[in-house]
Amino acid sequence: MSHRVVITSSDFADIRGQVAGIGTPGVRAEGEVNDMAGDTANEVRTLMQAHTVLTAIRPPDDASPQVWRDYYRRSAATYARVAEIDRGHHHEALYWSEREGRKADEITRKLNGMKSASN
Repeated sequence: MSHRVVITSSDFADIRGQVAGIGTPGVRAEGEVNDMAGDTANEVRTLMQAHTVLTAIRPPDDASPQVWRDYYRRSAATYARVAEIDRGHHHEALYWSEREGRKADEITRKLNGMKSASN
């Protein structure tokens, strides 16, 4: 038997505020994650909190590759830190850290290839 949970936008705002006990994370107009969002990501203590906060600060789909690379780097670091704190989810958090790190590395390789091609 599976259960489905539906979270409304007002519920989500409440959850975001409760996750780390500080303000609402956000995204700048140009798609860059703001400093408060980074502070929130740095304060998570469980894998579920990490998922919730990182989803909330996820850049828009049309954000620049540099913004996505920075988001994936922040995500990888957040999950690596959670792996050491939330020991019950250690291996799962390590998986997510490695996955997000690979995505950041892939974007970096593509960006470096674009720089080489333009020179």
